Amino acid sequence: MKIRNDHTIRILLLLITVGIIVLMFPRGESIESDVSVNSIWIKNDLIASVTFEILKDPIVIENEKETAANKIYQVFNKNTDIPKLVEDTLHSYNERLTAILQQIKYSPGAQQDFSNFPLSKESLESLKYVRIKGSKSVLSLNKIFDYYDAELKKIYRRGVLSLSYNQIEKDTISMRDGKFERNYLKVNFHDFSTLSSYLDHSLRKTFGSNSSINSAVKEYLTNFIKPNIIFSKQETDNSIAEAIDKVPTNLGIVNENERIVAKHDRITSEIK
Repeated sequence: MKIRNDHTIRILLLLITVGIIVLMFPRGESIESDVSVNSIWIKNDLIASVTFEILKDPIVIENEKETAANKIYQVFNKNTDIPKLVEDTLHSYNERLTAILQQIKYSPGAQQDFSNFPLSKESLESLKYVRIKGSKSVLSLNKIFDYYDAELKKIYRRGVLSLSYNQIEKDTISMRDGKFERNYLKVNFHDFSTLSSYLDHSLRKTFGSNSSINSAVKEYLTNFIKPNIIFSKQETDNSIAEAIDKVPTNLGIVNENERIVAKHDRITSEIK
């Protein structure tokens, strides 16, 4: 009888072939759980049968992720359009202020509605005796308007934060200006508290110690100033997430056929 017609022999040959193929595959080796650090490996060399990662302890991973997140500074974007927008708006209102003060001065009995104007009645009352025109040695609206133009340039040259210093968790921020990003100390910029103190000093230096005039001039200007260094929670959260994602979860990689520990070697924590 021919072999190809003998099903028993054909099945037997198939099983032998499968067995030989199985024997050719690497065999895994289980390690007793009581192998301890600083003990001596008494078995044959332990060789990696496949490539695998050396995973970190989950607690270590979480600590490293927290450390990475804490290194991220709050992200602010610089809006270069704000200074010009504030300047243009202020100039437009300056014309209205001139008209209002003329109306108060020359038509004191006229019906007046200043509810939509960004200045309190008390401040308007303080400014009503200011000259509409005059020399630089005499307090006038022209002098006040020139002061506004000069101070706006100084203020925005430094920059105004959209958060107070107390709302910024660290002493440094990350500022994005177009394609560029740099870290700065937050005190390099104004918040509204430091801006208020700065204006108080500047007004006394420029206009003297008349508190009612200085208060009115300050009130009017601060109503127009807007932050140009603006906090972005979304971009801050994205930066934190990216930093966390970059934290490796393994200590390294063991390649296939790499020796893990040799016979009579001492077991280290890394080996274990």
